[in-house]
Amino acid sequence: ANSWIINLRENVKWHSGDILTAGDVVYTFNQLYTLGSESYYAFTLSSINRIEMIDATTLRVTMNSAGIGELYSLSFPIIHENAEPFTGTGAYRASYVSNTKITLKSNEEWWDRPPYIDTVEFHARESNATALASYGAGQLNFVPTALLTVGQYSEAGKTVVTDMMTQNMEVMLVNHNRAFVSHVEFRRAIAHALNRTKLITNAYMNRARAADVPVPPDSWLYNSNAVQYDFNLNSANAILDELGSHIGADGRRTLNGSPIELTLLTSGTTENTVRSEAAGMIAEQLAAVGITVKVVTAAHSYGSADSEYMTALAAGDWDLALCGFNLAQSNDLEPYLGANGKNNFGHYNAGLYSGVSAALDKMSAAADEESLRNAAYELQTAFADELPFIVLYFRLNSVVYSAKLREIGTMREPALLRNIKNWYFIK
Repeated sequence: ANSWIINLRENVKWHSGDILTAGDVVYTFNQLYTLGSESYYAFTLSSINRIEMIDATTLRVTMNSAGIGELYSLSFPIIHENAEPFTGTGAYRASYVSNTKITLKSNEEWWDRPPYIDTVEFHARESNATALASYGAGQLNFVPTALLTVGQYSEAGKTVVTDMMTQNMEVMLVNHNRAFVSHVEFRRAIAHALNRTKLITNAYMNRARAADVPVPPDSWLYNSNAVQYDFNLNSANAILDELGSHIGADGRRTLNGSPIELTLLTSGTTENTVRSEAAGMIAEQLAAVGITVKVVTAAHSYGSADSEYMTALAAGDWDLALCGFNLAQSNDLEPYLGANGKNNFGHYNAGLYSGVSAALDKMSAAADEESLRNAAYELQTAFADELPFIVLYFRLNSVVYSAKLREIGTMREPALLRNIKNWYFIK
């Protein structure tokens, strides 16, 4: 069914003292339209047709599609009309807000048990390095970071460093308009020639987890039984031999008299060269099976749609491209595998391969959790078989915090503070 009835918890109070009602949800949904189709909540707007208030605590949500996966579109924060900024309903209320600092105080009228820590302060820092320096100086006691060298801060009895899974998927895109890589067996050979463990250890300093499919390994939809492309040079060479290619005395492969030469596009910045470093390692690994790779590094800044790298990616003058995607919590893979997907830079056409296309349709239409999981498993099996692109790993970020801070629990981006009501300090 496209229609869902949502019952709100009763007697939940805003920090202003007003009662949360279904009218607040309707108001918030209407406000999302003012953010535009490119906003963070674009998925919500594309999935929800309308939200109607039935009574003070009951809503009818009508989706554009019938699948249970559409419920992920409801994960947007609710705001109260005409309320002060940062007015919410949670365990903490904002007592001070500036461009550099936010102070939260325990909300005594929260519907659940009050948190153990009465005051939480957030201090803005310009970079990961600056934030960690502030931690070292005793100015901060909890720092989320993407810095790869963060392990050096671990110190027994003083500082804890813990890794957490993210939605950030690192992939090797394949340009299906190019001769060699358009052949699925060639892509399988490449997948077997890649030593992900070495890439993760040497380039990412163990801040990543290997994967073969575009689903986070800790997801309830992850299929650990999907085909695994383990590092196996014998398998890679055997596949390439079966395709009719040959390794010459110089160690380079040729096919029908032409050398197998690929262009690998990657991005790099002066602050972060890890992806370009990984590209160099991949070129060496593919050379081990006779494939010559030319690495092209283009400048890029996070979030830029017109950087040198994004321009080169769109131009398509490449065979392989290293790229990172932040997957949606909805597990929607249409943007990456759909023929018209905005992130389908490799021009993969799922319509040509019924396994991937059919599984995408089943995921979209799944009416319950079991059906969604079965469809996701089917999709991962089809993906591993066809290899529209090659998944390398999912990035791990880290949190550095004082050993005196307890009950942190297992953290997962993006909800780092989900368990904050249980945190406490020991003396």
